[in-house]
Amino acid sequence: MQWQAAVPAEVARRLTPSAESSLLACGDCGLHYFSPALPGDDGFYAALAASPRYYNSWKWEFGWVGDRLGPGDAVLDIGCGAGDFLAAVAPRVRRAAGLETSAAAAAAARGRGLAVLRGDAESFSREHEGEFDAVCLFHVIEHLPAVLPPLRAAARCLRPGGTLYVSVPNRRRTCREPLESLDCPPHHLSRWSPRQLAWLAGALGMRVAALACEPADPAALRIEVPRRISARLARIPAIGAWLGRWPPRILERTVFHRRLLPGYGRTRLLDRIGFRGMSVVAACVPAGAHGGPA
Repeated sequence: MQWQAAVPAEVARRLTPSAESSLLACGDCGLHYFSPALPGDDGFYAALAASPRYYNSWKWEFGWVGDRLGPGDAVLDIGCGAGDFLAAVAPRVRRAAGLETSAAAAAAARGRGLAVLRGDAESFSREHEGEFDAVCLFHVIEHLPAVLPPLRAAARCLRPGGTLYVSVPNRRRTCREPLESLDCPPHHLSRWSPRQLAWLAGALGMRVAALACEPADPAALRIEVPRRISARLARIPAIGAWLGRWPPRILERTVFHRRLLPGYGRTRLLDRIGFRGMSVVAACVPAGAHGGPA
């Protein structure tokens, strides 16, 4: 109901290997992952794509990565969807190419005049080794049952000294709900934080040259923070219902007054005190390389 998407019963049965799935944590890197878990297939994503609420054509990290690309760069976007990032950067780089497993999404991208192939990273890398200055995977690896093989393939597509950009939903985001339907299988099979991206770079023989968390949205926090405080106070016996009415009123007139919100955005004050937005992105370079994206 939240996403206004109707997943056919046959698709749901096919992607539900058991009645329960456990959320586990890796003792080495701290990654959270589900077991058992099957990734969503074409039928599942076709159902989600039919919802007007599922897909945002622009992600914050598109701009973060785009600002780090140069006019002479060849760029590959793996899991490019309909090509929104490629369409934005193509006029500013030497070459912009995409790779997509969905036939419908790849066709939509090609319909926009973008150079997008249908296929997987491992097959693509065998014919395009060392061709790109930058390879990007935006919100891809959390959908995969195994992340290292496709990331190693992505790294093979880089020229010496190239940059691998990886973004994921930040499990430490401020407005994450305790249970989000799309943060579980068959949609998300794993949950990430900045620490796991650093571990991942090391596993690829790379290092994180730059990392950033999406800024918190002051307007969203204005709604979410008072709601959460009220919900906690409401649990207090006898006086909880009365106490829970006051935080929204007080915070909306003080900390989250509408006139203050633009200033929060300019100064990043909320981020400095620990609020986080949806995504985290890392720029990974070969471990022996000096420098890297600013």
